[in-house]
Amino acid sequence: MSYGRCVEFLVFLACVRATSTLTIRQEPRAVYNNQTGQFHVQLTCISHHGAPRVIWTNPRGQRLNTSSSDGGEFRLLLPNPVTSGLYDCCAFAPNTKPRCASVSVNNVDARFMLMEAEHSDRMNRMDAKFNKTNGEQSVLFHNLNGSYDESKALKQQMTTLQNESKALKQQMKTLQNESKALKQQMTTLQNEIKGLKQVEQQRETFQ
Repeated sequence: MSYGRCVEFLVFLACVRATSTLTIRQEPRAVYNNQTGQFHVQLTCISHHGAPRVIWTNPRGQRLNTSSSDGGEFRLLLPNPVTSGLYDCCAFAPNTKPRCASVSVNNVDARFMLMEAEHSDRMNRMDAKFNKTNGEQSVLFHNLNGSYDESKALKQQMTTLQNESKALKQQMKTLQNESKALKQQMTTLQNEIKGLKQVEQQRETFQ
């Protein structure tokens, strides 16, 4: 068992024995605060009799405001840098005396906790950025493959059109040759008809 956990466990027992209505603990993980843009050590004070409010006091005797609360659970984010010593939580409920409990915080342990949280957060952001980059690359490759497929299809269409154009040109050439042959045949027929007419005229002349 580590020193930090041992201290936390002993404080928890002392708290229960002292008040039996109040529990205070240091959370094992740092918490990120969007307002400060930093990670903070979090203390949690739980009132088992539903006290509407608690008062926090730091080792210097200064009062601190609760960061957030929910159903008798009051949370305090310690300002950075963390001050070592006892942090008190006193709960105030109607018609009862204030109930107080304390937890010991070590600034060295707190510093390591914050460093670990920042490192973990940095790694998570790097992983997220890496995954985003991989996703963008996948989309890019997909688009490139799609463009390649489209380009390939267009080339095939162009090849088909070129073949059709070539076939049409051959057909036109064939038609031109046929037309030329027909013209030659017509010229031959016209010459034959002309020759027949001349022969017939000569016969009529001799008669």
